[in-house]
Amino acid sequence: MAKRFKSLEDYGIIGNLQTCALISRDGSIDWLCFPYLESPSLFAALLDIQRGGYFRINPITKYSSVQSYIENTNILQTTFTTPLGIVVITDFMKPEVRGDNHYAREVFRKVECVNGAIEMKITFSPRFEYAKIIPDFKLKEEGVIAQTKAESLFLQSPVPLNINQPGAAGVVSLTVGKAAWFILQYKHHIFLSAGDCNKFLAETKRFWHVWAHKCGHSGCVMEGPWHNLVVRSGLALKLLSNPQTGAIAAAATTSLPEKIGGVRNWDYRYTWIRDSSFTAQALFHLGHIKESQDFRRWMRGIVSKTKDPSMIRIMYGLNGEVDLKEQILENLSGYRDRKSVV
Repeated sequence: MAKRFKSLEDYGIIGNLQTCALISRDGSIDWLCFPYLESPSLFAALLDIQRGGYFRINPITKYSSVQSYIENTNILQTTFTTPLGIVVITDFMKPEVRGDNHYAREVFRKVECVNGAIEMKITFSPRFEYAKIIPDFKLKEEGVIAQTKAESLFLQSPVPLNINQPGAAGVVSLTVGKAAWFILQYKHHIFLSAGDCNKFLAETKRFWHVWAHKCGHSGCVMEGPWHNLVVRSGLALKLLSNPQTGAIAAAATTSLPEKIGGVRNWDYRYTWIRDSSFTAQALFHLGHIKESQDFRRWMRGIVSKTKDPSMIRIMYGLNGEVDLKEQILENLSGYRDRKSVV
């Protein structure tokens, strides 16, 4: 397969306040780290389309596609239009807000035919530890499991999958009004019905609707032609915050160069004090006071462990780690052939 890097604007993002996934317009999860944002990747086709790993669902026939979010949520929808019909994939993760929700370690993918009839191909090809480890694949009841000595990733599928090393694949046929759920589960395996999934979708939608910026009766500080884009930006920034620790990551990814061909290429899954302060300030102006308070709490923890203010670092791990050693991932080509770092 020829090497071809996707444009960054062709990606949408979902998350659960612990980690994030990037999903491209061709229905492929190309970046996902579990269980945390800073964990090693399970899918990293973003950085190496041939070796990085991915989980793709898209039409067998020729198609065009667009992405959008359900209004005022971080629930992503990818709409595929083909000569035979139209299919919408709804992707989301259930937000982790209390620290006791194992469903926060899942990705839900609803595939629904809204016009005509269509066949969708499923390709499941995870790679663990930044694609250093190819897992073993075993068929299980209701799906397939990818497993190493330390980790496992179960894909619940409503249709039979075939193992085709190194991965699994299948086809789902849908007619108008029919839907199929595909669920990724990290380190656990619990059967979930369509009713369960629809309930989680409704709960996730409600969570984001409650959280999203709302204009006051006396007007809105963000009033103007860019209002909706500012609200959308706030929703994206929220995915980088952690309600348990108060930390705010600078970005959900690593190794995306500031300029193609340039050398400024770092892992941004850390709390860079300047970037995170700007994020907290932006969320504060959108009316999200708690996020700024959480970040202040996180900063107090940093300051309390620092003897002199001049010793405060420009960046910390999301749990306050200071021993940060950069390494180059030689096994990955890197985005547009710029070396990957973590």
